[in-house]
Amino acid sequence: MGITGDILETTDELVIQNRHLKLTPVRKVENQELTDAAELLNATVNSETRAQLYKTYLPADTRLHSNNTLCGRSATSWVVMLHTVDKGGGINLDLAFFSGSQQPNLTPAVISTSRDLCGTFWYQK
Repeated sequence: MGITGDILETTDELVIQNRHLKLTPVRKVENQELTDAAELLNATVNSETRAQLYKTYLPADTRLHSNNTLCGRSATSWVVMLHTVDKGGGINLDLAFFSGSQQPNLTPAVISTSRDLCGTFWYQK
């Protein structure tokens, strides 16, 4: 909860600190890209895992919990949402936020040199 505070996920938006981020679905994240996303988010892929890339927008100057921002001096433009079910039946939500005008490339070699990855977050329901 340190940067974002609690979040609420609906079918077309994320609510973070009373800020409504509209989510526009871009594509499902599948196959090798799903494996890459899971690696980025330190998540385990299983038969219940699903992921989606969304276009969004959060201005750079938007302050969240404890006066934090998501992408520093850049606007937040993209979010990868990965849902998993753990062995106990709990639902995990992993998020990776990105800045930039281009869709993020989730390949580890690209991510390791990218300046567009803003942060990754994990939540459990």
